[in-house]
Amino acid sequence: MNAREFEEYRDRPWSEILEQAAEATRQLVEQVEGRSEVELRGTETLPWQEGRPLWRLIAGSSYIHPMTMHLAPIYVERGEKEYATELQREGAELLGELDEGESWQGLVRYNLACHYALVGEVTEALEKLREALGLNPGLTEWSQEDPDLASIREEPDYQALYGK
Repeated sequence: MNAREFEEYRDRPWSEILEQAAEATRQLVEQVEGRSEVELRGTETLPWQEGRPLWRLIAGSSYIHPMTMHLAPIYVERGEKEYATELQREGAELLGELDEGESWQGLVRYNLACHYALVGEVTEALEKLREALGLNPGLTEWSQEDPDLASIREEPDYQALYGK
């Protein structure tokens, strides 16, 4: 889907892209504000939620995915690693405020660990990964396969996390 969207929009003027992004944001906010607290916290509001609260899916699709998969990598490619990292840190701080539960806190730290691994900040990546797995052990299996963490897999501290 991303490749198709890219091809459709690649030659459009930046001003048009920004207008469309603003309109999409407006529509998202309108949709979220139109939902009740019960619906946003509900795990069966939509048939494809798979037991996850609706607000988490909204946060994932509207912020986590675009930031981690698109915006931060663009800044890194442009040589603005520090800015990308600052965006990731600020985002993690804001996302962390949405839910104090260990599962969510672990996921927030896990995404930050992935960013650090991708930009070569090994110490920070391992620290956040250790925190993430301690808070959300359900991430353990995926963390051993996640391509975002490939750069740290040979590190002794990484291997120690998995008893290797």
